[in-house]
Amino acid sequence: MDALAHHLFEGTVTFEAALTPIEKGTHWLVHGPLGLVQESVWTIEGEDGELELVEDATIRCSRLLVGTVRKEVLCGSVVAHRGFVEGLMGRVNTI
Repeated sequence: MDALAHHLFEGTVTFEAALTPIEKGTHWLVHGPLGLVQESVWTIEGEDGELELVEDATIRCSRLLVGTVRKEVLCGSVVAHRGFVEGLMGRVNTI
């Protein structure tokens, strides 16, 4: 996270995440440094064979971190969503 002013973090940033299965998806609760809390619900929605992964997220953090956190979450979500969908497709294909 080199984007943070005055290099508050250099190298790896660690966080704790709890994932809980729910009826149509997954509930995520993430705690990070400097009071960062992200709560997300990922659900599978759609009809007529057309499905999509929908994420509803709430992020609380210091105003100093908002820009960096927003960028990191958006970039990370793309990778995480891809992995999640690939995992689901692998399960579907083995049934």
